[in-house]
Amino acid sequence: MRLYYLIDALGIVIFSIGVMTLIPCISALVYHDWFSLILFLILGFLTILTGHLMHILTPSEKVLNLKKTEGLALVLLSWVSFWLIATIPFLAYGLNPINAFFEAISGITSCGATILTDYNFPKTFFFYRAYIQWLGGMGIIILFTAILPQFAVAGRQLFFAEAPGSREENLTPRIKHTASALWSIYVGLTILQIILLNIFGLNLFDAICISLATISAGGFSPLATSVGGYQSQICNWICIVFMFIAGCNFALMYKSIVKKDPLVMVKNEEFRFYFLFVSVICLILAGTLYLNTHSTSFSLFTDAVFSTISVITSTGHTTTNFGLWTHQALALLFCTTIVGSCAGSCGGGIKIVRAIIYCKFLKMELTKILHPNAVINIKLDNNVVAKDDLRQVISFVTFYLLFFMASSFAVTLIENNLSVGLSGTVSTLGLVGVGAGSIIGPAEGFNNVQPLTKILFMFNMLIGRLEIIPVVVLLNKDFWSISK
Repeated sequence: MRLYYLIDALGIVIFSIGVMTLIPCISALVYHDWFSLILFLILGFLTILTGHLMHILTPSEKVLNLKKTEGLALVLLSWVSFWLIATIPFLAYGLNPINAFFEAISGITSCGATILTDYNFPKTFFFYRAYIQWLGGMGIIILFTAILPQFAVAGRQLFFAEAPGSREENLTPRIKHTASALWSIYVGLTILQIILLNIFGLNLFDAICISLATISAGGFSPLATSVGGYQSQICNWICIVFMFIAGCNFALMYKSIVKKDPLVMVKNEEFRFYFLFVSVICLILAGTLYLNTHSTSFSLFTDAVFSTISVITSTGHTTTNFGLWTHQALALLFCTTIVGSCAGSCGGGIKIVRAIIYCKFLKMELTKILHPNAVINIKLDNNVVAKDDLRQVISFVTFYLLFFMASSFAVTLIENNLSVGLSGTVSTLGLVGVGAGSIIGPAEGFNNVQPLTKILFMFNMLIGRLEIIPVVVLLNKDFWSISK
C-alpha cells in the first residue's frame, strides 16, 4: 500500500466533504439561524483547508490507479473522515460526545437510529440530519467518482469497494458515467418526492427533510413521531412508494432507462423476488393485525404496508408504534429486517440477491447428498453464478451472521436484555434504525442504552454500511504493508 498515494486521495475526498458541508448554510440563511450559519461556514472552511493541504503537501502522483487494498483503505478512511466531520455540528448543538458520534454515524450510514429525546432544535439542525443521510444513502465515493475528474480512472476500484453488492453487468464500461447516472436518478427521485409531498400537504421544509431521508432509506424526521406525525394518509402512501423504490437496485433502474425498457426490471430475478417478498409480508402482517384487532380500517392496512416496506428497505420511518404490536407481528418484521432489500439499493441487510444465491447453494448441497455425481450449476437470471461470486456471497453471509451473533451476545450481556441485544443489533447492523421493546422501540429511540452499547451499535452501523468486507480485511496484517 502506497501511503503518500492514499493521503493524497484522502485529501481530495476531505476537500470535497468540506464543500458539501457548506450546503446547510442555505437553510441557515433562509431561517435567519446565524449560529448555524457561522458553524457550517467555519467547519466547511477548515475542512476544505485540511483537504487542500493534504493534497498539495503530499509528494504523490495523480490518483490514476489504485490497488484493491488501496481502494478498500480509501473507502474506509473516507467514511471515517466523513463520520468525524459530521460529528462536529452535533457537538456544537449541545449533544454529549457519545451521542454526537452516534447521531452522526447513524446519519451518514443512513441507518436512522436516533438518540434524540428533545426535538427543540433549529430547523437547520434537522435539515443537516436529513442531508447527511441523503449524502450517505447512495454513497459518497460513488458521488466523488461522478464529480471528481481525479477519480475518473480509479473510480471502478472505488465503486466496487464501496458497493460490493453491485454487479458488473448492470453497469457501463465507463464507471464515471454510471456513477453520474445513478446520482441523476437519485436526485430526480428526491425532487419528485419533495414536489408530491408539498402538493399534498407538507410544508416545503418538512417535504425536503422527509424526502432526503426516504430516498436514502435513512428515516430521520423533524418530528419525534416520524411520518405518522403529519396525520396524512396520502403522504404515507407517497412515502411507501418511494421507500419501495429506494429498496430497488439503482443500477438496474439505470439499465432499464438506458434501454428504454421498463420490463428490464420485471425480467430481473432479484426484483421479482423483492416485489413478491414485500407483497406477501404485507398481506401476512395485515392479516395478523386483523386477527388481533378485528379492525378492517384502511389506516390499519396502511400501517401494515408502511411498516413492512419501511423495515425491509431499512428506511425506519414509522406511522405507528409497531413496538406495541403482537409478538407474531414483531417476529415477522424481525425476519424481514435480516434479509433487507436489493443489492445496489440504499437499503441494508444481507440483500435479496445474496439470500437467493445462498438458498440455491443450500439446495444444491442437499441435492448432491442424494445425487453425488450430479453436475449442478447455480443460476441467476439464467446466467451461471461464477465460483468467485458464490464464494464471496457465502463469505459475506457467514461474516454477517457471525457479527450479528457476537454483537447480540455482547449487547445482551451489557444491557441484561435479550430484546435489546437482538433487535438493537439487527436494527444497527441492517441499518434499519428502529428497534423493538420498551427500551429501543419506535417511540423510544436509542438514548436509553448504555454508552458501551452505543459504541457497539456505532461499529455495527459502519460495517453494515460498508458491507463488512472492507472492515474485515483490516484484521489481516498484510493489508497494512506500506510501500512507496
